[in-house]
Amino acid sequence: MVEHNSKIFVCLLLTIFLALFISNETQFVVSQPQPTTAKTYKSVEECLAATGAKIVLASDPLYQEARLGERIRVQHYPTAITFPTNTSQVQALVLCSTGFQHKPIPRNGGHSDNSIVIDVSKMVDISINQNAKTAIVGAGWRIGPLYLRLDQEGFTIVAGTCPSVGLSGLIAAGGYGIQSRQYGVTGDLVAEAKVVTADGNLVNANAQQNSDLFWAVRGGGGGTFGIVTQWTLNLIPSWKQNTVFKLTYPLQSALTGFKLWSEWAPKSPNNVSAFAQLNQNEFIIVGHFLGTPDQIKSILDAAGLRNIGGTSPSETYQLTTNIGARAYFAGNEDQSVLNIGTSPFTSSGGGLVTEGVLPGFPAGPKVRRELEKTKSMYFDKPLTSDQVKVIIDLIARSPGASYAAFDPYGGIFAGQPSDLTAFPHRAGTLFGLQVSIFLTGDQAKDKVDLDWIKSWDALVRPFSNGYSYQGYVDADLQNPQNSYFANNLQRLQEIKTKYDLNNIFSNPQSVKPDSSLG
Repeated sequence: MVEHNSKIFVCLLLTIFLALFISNETQFVVSQPQPTTAKTYKSVEECLAATGAKIVLASDPLYQEARLGERIRVQHYPTAITFPTNTSQVQALVLCSTGFQHKPIPRNGGHSDNSIVIDVSKMVDISINQNAKTAIVGAGWRIGPLYLRLDQEGFTIVAGTCPSVGLSGLIAAGGYGIQSRQYGVTGDLVAEAKVVTADGNLVNANAQQNSDLFWAVRGGGGGTFGIVTQWTLNLIPSWKQNTVFKLTYPLQSALTGFKLWSEWAPKSPNNVSAFAQLNQNEFIIVGHFLGTPDQIKSILDAAGLRNIGGTSPSETYQLTTNIGARAYFAGNEDQSVLNIGTSPFTSSGGGLVTEGVLPGFPAGPKVRRELEKTKSMYFDKPLTSDQVKVIIDLIARSPGASYAAFDPYGGIFAGQPSDLTAFPHRAGTLFGLQVSIFLTGDQAKDKVDLDWIKSWDALVRPFSNGYSYQGYVDADLQNPQNSYFANNLQRLQEIKTKYDLNNIFSNPQSVKPDSSLG
């Protein structure tokens, strides 16, 4: 998807766990909660300190930096930010939080002021089994360095395009990325999760053990059912043939071009990921293909997308490596862009990541914190010309830097039931929309920008299917749980009730327990 600055693409997924870096490649040690309880201590600060995790309190000079995530439009002031390095510390931190009436919040999105943020960024162990084609990975990995590390062993996964996206937040939202039409979402690759529950216990969740929880943590929302400390992933052999491509048309070609794309993309070969994008000046088709440039040119020719209404696009095709394709979608052909370490975020922009980067690769650039508003929608019917005109008109009169990006579904999703995992957007879904506008921090200007993006709810959402992607949190949704989880909501509520009756793990839009079942 297109970015608003000099980069080519925006993140496909923005549900983020902070600061992930590479450490010793040893498998996690599963442990039980520490024997001491919150009652042993006089204060939450004393209890937290006893866990052995790094603790940042409001009085700490590092607090202002530590409390911020990637997005800064909504400010939060938690009681403490903690950085555990192992599962035992996470268990103890949960018990300290609940023992002193604070909410334990894994770092993956929102948190309230009366909370203890549990940032899993230091939990980045990894163990790769070549024969089984699996990897046991800590919950703190970011996908950029994880792509690099897996590629060293000849493997990859399906995930997002922004290197700073956290693996755990990605799985919690589902995890759409390039080649999802071939392999599904990231959550579909999960074989097991280790989860710290509200009582501080550690449970295995897989197809045989706690299978309901296993179903829920793959697409049921972040920080809702417990804190995942470890994932076991089924790996994909690294793709041998990768072609990245981009066709750029003037916005005047969008009416015909988008109609062509929307009818073709959901039915295109599974190994084609072709995204449609609109900004104030251009209509763009950008994608990834598991094959050669000549092959994808032939496919696009047959679809009528290499000449729209007599207009030929500016087009590029590049045969590259698996990692080269990842770097391309991150906006830079240099693979160092993927090497995002422990503290990659900055409010000013510029500089390199200096902590926790993957050894053997140049350090990646720091990522500017985002100040933007995003909405998402899904569509299960082709759009009419009048509906496409509405979208083009909206993007053309955007008051600020903005984009609308459309993700194709179909492919493997077309044969998958909506309850395969908690992520429901599968069979019947044609494409998804992400629309974003970048804000300035000027209250008057931002009000105009926010009014513009809110108008998409009134003008475009009526011809969507009513659902949204949980990874793009939208406070304007009237019924967010239904929008995110569709017909899977009731089952999620039942699982929430079973594992977290008192709603210990929660945020304003998370699944709530069903009190009638308690």
